[in-house]
Amino acid sequence: MDFSKKSSPNYDSRFVNALPSENETTSYSKDFTLSEDFMRGLKIGSPIDNIINLFNQQDFPEDVNYHPDIDDRIKNAPHLKQYTYMSRSHAETSNILNKLEKETEEAMKLKNGNWGGALGNVAGLTILDPSFYLGIGAVKAAAKATSAVGRYQRGFGLAIAANIPGEGVKGLDMVTYQGDRLMGNLAVMGSVSSILSRIYKPLPPQKLNNVPFEDVKQISNVKQISNRKNIYQEEVFEQPGSVGAKLNEETLNSGPYRNWRDGKLNIHDELREEAIKSTGTNIEKLPWNPGVRLLNSNNNVSVAVADQIVDMSGILKNKHFEGKNTLPSAETQFAINYLSPLRKTVYDAESEYVKYAGLEPSDNLTGNIKPLTKAAWQQFKGVKDIMKHSEFREQITMAMRNGDKHHNAHVQKGAEHYRKIYNKIKQDAMDADIFGRAYQKNVTVLQEKLEVLQKAKFKDSVKIANTQKEILELNNKIEFLRTKGPMSANGIGYAPRIWNHGAIEADRVGAINSITNALMIKNSKLTLQTARFQAEEAIVTILRERPYIEIDADDLLIDASASKLRVLEIDDVLVSDYLVNDIGLLTRNYVKQMGTDITLTNRFGDITLKGVIDEIKEAHFLKLKGHNQQPLTTAEKKQLDKELQNDLRDIRTLRDRLRGTFGAPKNPHNLTSRSIRGLKSLNVITMMGGATLSSIPDIGIMIMNHGLKPTLDAFHSLWFKKGHKLIEKMNRKEAQYAAEALEMELNHRALSMSDTGDIFGNRFGWENSLHNATNIFMFMNGLNIYNTIQKETAGLLVSNGISKDSLKILSGKSLSKKQSARNNAVGLDTVILERIGKQVKEHHENIDGFILPNTDLWTDSAAVTAFRSALKMDINKTIITPGAGDRASWTSTEFGSLMAQYQSFNQAFVNKVLYRGLQEKDAAFATGVIAMISLGVLVEELKRRQYGQAPIANNTERLIAGVNRSGIGGWFTSVGSAVATITDNKLSVGNLLGEPIKNETLNKKITTVLGPTSSLLSSAAKVVKSGSEGKFNSNAAISVMPGQSLPGVRTLIE
Repeated sequence: MDFSKKSSPNYDSRFVNALPSENETTSYSKDFTLSEDFMRGLKIGSPIDNIINLFNQQDFPEDVNYHPDIDDRIKNAPHLKQYTYMSRSHAETSNILNKLEKETEEAMKLKNGNWGGALGNVAGLTILDPSFYLGIGAVKAAAKATSAVGRYQRGFGLAIAANIPGEGVKGLDMVTYQGDRLMGNLAVMGSVSSILSRIYKPLPPQKLNNVPFEDVKQISNVKQISNRKNIYQEEVFEQPGSVGAKLNEETLNSGPYRNWRDGKLNIHDELREEAIKSTGTNIEKLPWNPGVRLLNSNNNVSVAVADQIVDMSGILKNKHFEGKNTLPSAETQFAINYLSPLRKTVYDAESEYVKYAGLEPSDNLTGNIKPLTKAAWQQFKGVKDIMKHSEFREQITMAMRNGDKHHNAHVQKGAEHYRKIYNKIKQDAMDADIFGRAYQKNVTVLQEKLEVLQKAKFKDSVKIANTQKEILELNNKIEFLRTKGPMSANGIGYAPRIWNHGAIEADRVGAINSITNALMIKNSKLTLQTARFQAEEAIVTILRERPYIEIDADDLLIDASASKLRVLEIDDVLVSDYLVNDIGLLTRNYVKQMGTDITLTNRFGDITLKGVIDEIKEAHFLKLKGHNQQPLTTAEKKQLDKELQNDLRDIRTLRDRLRGTFGAPKNPHNLTSRSIRGLKSLNVITMMGGATLSSIPDIGIMIMNHGLKPTLDAFHSLWFKKGHKLIEKMNRKEAQYAAEALEMELNHRALSMSDTGDIFGNRFGWENSLHNATNIFMFMNGLNIYNTIQKETAGLLVSNGISKDSLKILSGKSLSKKQSARNNAVGLDTVILERIGKQVKEHHENIDGFILPNTDLWTDSAAVTAFRSALKMDINKTIITPGAGDRASWTSTEFGSLMAQYQSFNQAFVNKVLYRGLQEKDAAFATGVIAMISLGVLVEELKRRQYGQAPIANNTERLIAGVNRSGIGGWFTSVGSAVATITDNKLSVGNLLGEPIKNETLNKKITTVLGPTSSLLSSAAKVVKSGSEGKFNSNAAISVMPGQSLPGVRTLIE
């Protein structure tokens, strides 16, 4: 096609002046096959091909001597300027003109083709266009408007917003995509959606029991959330094994909220004490994180409760410098009370398998990894006729369902080990009345509803009867849970029941038959027809069940999947083919759910935190009334209303994130959710091979917190000095009591850093395989061993530091203001430090100058709990382990976690290190920063050697690379790097330091914003595209291979 002559429009407005005149246009007959036309229309309508093109977009170097106006091809065809005016080289102009020719040719073929092309085009615009599904959501959202005009307006606006991304993709890729096409498409889509929004009638929403602030009743049984008196230390730490024991009435009535309400304290003084100590930079006020937002709240209950839910001990408050401490959070309490015994349970059961395999268990650095690997190899090679480890775990489950009995003595012993933790949880749950308390609130709401119905002028007898029935059923459920506990047996013995959705979907008929048979055995009076009907209904319920306890918008319990009365009162043994049978997976899931909910109940009165939420509302209501201060203006009241809604949102976010349910999908078993979890696991085994190397700068944090010499001494004494095994073993035991150094058994830190853990406990075949592969990969890349070494080293330093501080306090000496503030942040004021000092003095051992406290010998349980809590929190601040309070809310949603995968560490670094460093501004922080950046430069050079790249010659570039590799800026560094990439280095620190502007490819910009998954998909798209062209893109193919990022593997493959 000759572009040298000017043309006029001859197709439609999308191609204004893009085509040659009619007598120069190639003629296309309609002899294309139906399938060819359909595929052509599909390709043009759908944005998928455009997305693939963007990932594979060619980058054209700029030619400073080139301008489109001097290109003969453009001078002779000025109408082409609209397409080429941004071209930077002759080659780029050629590419644009070639794309223009191809797009025009395809459009003409579609126009002159048969009806199959139109059909394919419609299919591409709908089924294969993500914007179509967003448009459906826009219609549903707009239909909620109360007026017809409102539905028209919202439908039009939301549809445009939904379709802009898809249209933007086409605009970026297609040369012929012009502004009139964009406006036309958006106008059509907006008009259609506005009409549909007017027609569509959604189901009426469920009425919520929202209580006006004026009617909020005083809550008398909510746990105290601050610690103005030393009585807190007595009450909280006095109960053995618990960080959050019940508090007496004197304490309950001495809190900041009630004192303020009664006019005993000034609200401004209270907020000043609880406020974050200034960093001098104001970054502590950036509202990027729900915990940080709450700590900056103007509601004194909100600001006091945030760090009682999740660990935020890395952020110093004003009160910490005034001798007042913050109690350990519910998050810390859960870990010590449940994760530590869980690790021991897993280790003990593993040891039974090792013994079964004829080997000796190991309690060294790597735990049972070596004998487990040897047993697996012997089983695989047929050297020994033994079960696989996975089969052994399944047999433990079968034994537990059979009253902890098994013909194999080692399996039976394993079941007995697991039974201990189940018995502990059962007793703790009954002591806390965990679900009884929560369901009682539901009963109260129903009783209030019944009272209104009975007092109504026109009584609705049906509604009254139904409400009375609901109250009776709930009371029966409460009585059942209080008398039999939350773990009623599903047969002879109890093991959690989690249905295997993959097995059910693969053999639905078999699952129905098994349940039918079990129902008839349970109840001999059932007919086959009735039993089968019940089984079919049960399967439908099972496949859409959310496998965790839900809390509704009114902060009331919806259901308790882990403890509810069994809908299917059948023996689990009879349906075991359709259940998850891995006791390790079942127990981790169960401990997470039940342990967290028990902890929240003990700490705040019930699972939902409704009491705390009501206190936040009441504090807000009293503010609106102008209590104890000047009357508020209308604008101030509106601002307070907005702040209240933000606080309630963030409190619920922290609660649900701690429980593991925040951002959870409505159906965690659907294909989208499973694919997201699978993709995150795939990212790990393809990209995290060099994670251990990248973690080297973490050592700088240890130096920052404890000094260079103590850090080197700790490494030497633990790992290199002759006879180090004794101190190593004693120190490991102490760290594990504090729920740290759990990597060998639970893979704890690696999963939290890679965002691949969840509590659902139910993965399908391929998804389960990928997740298991991630666990194995963390050992292959050395990260679990590295994490264990780091945590145990940090544990020795922290334990030694607390012990020495306690002995100093015991001797009547004082600590520096900075050290006192650090101790107060982890719950250690002078009162509890003195009690710890007494125990340390009596039971410690001194090896190489390090004090080993031997807390298992202590007689003061309050001191034990305080010490282990502080040890855990400080280790997590030294070897950054992301917690429930460390991340932005959106990064915990399904798609957010996919985009922000691997960003958990950077976010946690801000909360646990950066804030405190800027608050203290001392030489130790500066030394740590230098160490981290220096180690970052080392990592950059090692990475370059690994991938065969030349070393950095420019010192400025080397410094910037060191900063980026060190992670010293945390989350802010990640955001800054993304901005630099998107702006071609125009907005960056490097640019300020004289670095030149870099023309980054669109592919790199997209992957920078969308995260590692987009990079993986980009490589996969390149492989597919090259294959369709009869070529092979080896670099892209290697990039998607599992394990290719391990050191040396890529070189070996190439």
